[in-house]
Amino acid sequence: MSDTKDQDAPAKLHQKQMALGVYIPLAVVGLLALAAGVFISVKSQADATLSQTWGAIGLMLLILPTAIVAIIAIIVLVLAVYGMSKANHALPPRLRTFRVKAVNFNRKAALIADKAAQPIVKLGSIKSGVDSAFSRLRKKK
Repeated sequence: MSDTKDQDAPAKLHQKQMALGVYIPLAVVGLLALAAGVFISVKSQADATLSQTWGAIGLMLLILPTAIVAIIAIIVLVLAVYGMSKANHALPPRLRTFRVKAVNFNRKAALIADKAAQPIVKLGSIKSGVDSAFSRLRKKK
């Protein structure tokens, strides 16, 4: 019987920790957000500049994290390109020949892919020309 009490104790402790650490803070933040939304809605009926101000603040709060992540990604990409260019110069001769072979293989694969896509691109340009000609004829009428 004491074995089941010992097994139930961690589960109850986990439920208590989940309630204190996750559910209660989540509920408080949700209620605060709901209260802020109601407050802004009520106040903006009397004063339109308040809703414009909060709209601008909300837009900044949406754009700022995206911009920060994009800037970090660009920095990482630039550093990776710089590091790879330095690494290419430091390669031993055998790895350099392997790299040259890989680059040549990549070029050949790109040429084959371009040849395969060429008819589709040609048809697309012909279609655009025909559409352009018909749109000019429609405008003249």
